[in-house]
Amino acid sequence: MTSEAKDGAGRSDRKAGGNRGGYRQFRRDQSHNEWHGGQEQAAAPLTEHPLASREAPTMVATAAGLADMVEHLRTVGSFAYDSEFIGEQSYISHLCVVQAATTQRVFVLDPLAGLDLGDFWGLFPDAAVEKIVLAGQQDLAPAVLATGRAPVNVVDVQIAAGFVHPEYPLSLTRLLERFVGVVPGNPLAFTHWDKRPLSAVQVRYAADDVRYLPAAKDVICKQLADLGREGWARQEFAAGLEDMVMYRPAPGTLYLRIRGRERLGRRQLAVLRELADLRDRLARLENVPPRTLLKDGVLISMSRRPAGKVGDLEAVRGLPRPVEDRYGRDIIEATARAIALPDKELPPEEPSESPATKLAVDKLLADITQRCQERSVAPALVASRREVLRAYLAVKSGNMELPSRLSRGWRRELLAGLLETAM
Repeated sequence: MTSEAKDGAGRSDRKAGGNRGGYRQFRRDQSHNEWHGGQEQAAAPLTEHPLASREAPTMVATAAGLADMVEHLRTVGSFAYDSEFIGEQSYISHLCVVQAATTQRVFVLDPLAGLDLGDFWGLFPDAAVEKIVLAGQQDLAPAVLATGRAPVNVVDVQIAAGFVHPEYPLSLTRLLERFVGVVPGNPLAFTHWDKRPLSAVQVRYAADDVRYLPAAKDVICKQLADLGREGWARQEFAAGLEDMVMYRPAPGTLYLRIRGRERLGRRQLAVLRELADLRDRLARLENVPPRTLLKDGVLISMSRRPAGKVGDLEAVRGLPRPVEDRYGRDIIEATARAIALPDKELPPEEPSESPATKLAVDKLLADITQRCQERSVAPALVASRREVLRAYLAVKSGNMELPSRLSRGWRRELLAGLLETAM
C-alpha cells in the first residue's frame, strides 16, 4: 500500500494540455517490467498470526464469487478493505483492484470484470458492518460515489495508531512491524494494476495489504481501550472518513487546498477561489485530474497578477497553450467576477506572524509536543503549525468562537489549558 500505487495512471482520449503524468507513466512501465520479470519469488513468506488468514486469496471475477464474498463479509461483520487505482489521467480515479480480508479469508476482487458491485458497496454505509482501512479516505471514495452516502463504522488503523504511538503517519510496513510483528515484503509501486491477467506478484501483494489489518486493529484498539481513548479515535474517524464534506467539498472551498495562498491578499484570494472552482469544473469536463489541467503554481500566478483580457494570459508562465486557447475567456470571466466582489464578500486573509507571534507560536508548539509525548499521542495527528497559529490568534483576540479543531472534541481535552496559558 503506497501513495504511488494509489496515485496511478488512468486513460483519457481527450487532450487537456499540461503535464499528463508522463513521468509517472514512465516509472509505472519501468517498475512493472522489473517486478514482472520472473520475480515471483521475491514475496516474503506469510507470517502466522491467529487473526490473519493464511489461505491463498480468493479471486473474485464472477457474480457467484462476488455474492459469496459479500455474504462472508456481512456474516463476519468486520473486514479489512483496500483498493488499487490509477488516477494520473482521469478526473475520477480508475479503480483496478479491490481487496478485502477477514480473520478467515482474503479476497482479491476484479472491478474490471463487468460485475455489479452494488451489494459490495452497500456494506460501507451499513453500520452493522465494520470496515478496517489504513489511510482510507481515497479508498472509500468509490463507495461514496456508488452509494451517494458516507461510510460509517470505519476504523482507520493509521489514525488509531496515532493515539498510542508518537510517530504519525505510520506506513503499512512500519505499522505491522510495530503492532503485529509482521515484516511484509516491499510494496508494489507504479505497477500496472489495470493489466489483465494479474500476475502472481500483484495478487500476493494486493492480498497482503489487507491480510494483517484485522490483527493490527485488534492490538491497537486494545491499547486504545487501556488508555481510555476509544472515543478520541472514533471522533477522528467520524470527522475524517464518515463526513460527506471530505468527499464532496463545499463550493468555494477548493482554494483552501492550494499551497502558496498564504502570501495572497484578500482580493487575490477571491481570484484564486474562482479559478480553483473553474479548474475543477473544466477538469471534470476534460476527464483529467485538476492539477494536470492547471498546476497550483499557475493558479497562484494568475491570482497574484489578475489578467484583464485573454491576451494577458500569454504572459502567464506554465499556462498550457491548449488550455489558454479553449478556456481563456472562462479564466478572464472568473477573474472579473472576483475583482467585482464587494469587500465584505472577500475571503478572510491568511494569518501572518510578527516576530513576537512567531516566538509565542513556537513555544506553544513545543508545549503541545511535550504534552503529546507525555501522553503517547503523535503530535502530527493533533495539529499543523498553521492551525496552532490560528488558534493562538483567536485566543489572543478574545474570540474563542473562531472555528478551530483545537477548541473542540478530543483535541480540546488533550490540550486543556495550553492555549490559555500561552497568552
